[in-house]
Amino acid sequence: MKLLIAMCALVALCAAAPANYQLPDGQAVVASQARLDKYVACLLDESKCAPEARPLRNQVPEALKTACAACTPEQKQFIRITTKHLIQHRPEDWKKIQAHFDQKGEHTEKFRKFLAASN
Repeated sequence: MKLLIAMCALVALCAAAPANYQLPDGQAVVASQARLDKYVACLLDESKCAPEARPLRNQVPEALKTACAACTPEQKQFIRITTKHLIQHRPEDWKKIQAHFDQKGEHTEKFRKFLAASN
């Protein structure tokens, strides 16, 4: 459940990114533990965000609420790749992200459906 919340947070981050913001490749982010560590720390407000991660963090709340309804296809892909990786390989980080952005678990089910979808 917390994993879904964390995904919502990532979705929200992507949704709030400016239209001209170019997301990094999701596979490249999850392939680098150091880079993913920086994204997680940024999302949790544990460290300063890298310039490429800052727009994402600012958008997490809205993305969680809407299950990425306003996200571009690229943003949806990025969120699905990174969230699924966190859920499968770094569940403790995912739990922290979920607790940080959706303490009551109000958006978990909607976000779970988003993750399972392919659009």
